[in-house]
Amino acid sequence: ILGLTPNAQTNPLSARPVRIDNKPLFLVDNFKTESNSLVIDPNNIESVTVLKDSTSVAKYGQEGKNGVVIVVPKKTARLLQLDKILDKYNLSHHLNQLKVCINKTLMPNPHLILIDETLIINVEVTTERIWKNSEAPTTNEKFINIVLKARK
Repeated sequence: ILGLTPNAQTNPLSARPVRIDNKPLFLVDNFKTESNSLVIDPNNIESVTVLKDSTSVAKYGQEGKNGVVIVVPKKTARLLQLDKILDKYNLSHHLNQLKVCINKTLMPNPHLILIDETLIINVEVTTERIWKNSEAPTTNEKFINIVLKARK
């Protein structure tokens, strides 16, 4: 769910945090996603179940070794994957080859995006995005940018 991040532990020999890849498996109506790729209005969530330890491994195998978060949306919620978002905003499917941003922040796994339709303001093709220090900006590179409502 947008805003949740995996644990980061600090190496005592270094001032930099060391990221440990222990992300749980996120499931929404049996769709596998990641916490930073899921954007849903909390009012559209029916329930959230967290499985951990042997329960998650028994049910989901190695994919569940770091736990499983199961989000059940309300029946009235409309969650859209990238292809449905492109359809809704009349953007050609050949654009799905472009990199995808949410609010100008690059999404590393756009095929995992699942967004509550009520939170989308617009979808645009742009050359503007937020660059992180490790990324070198390429001038005039186009991106799909999904503009979301600001969180209160």
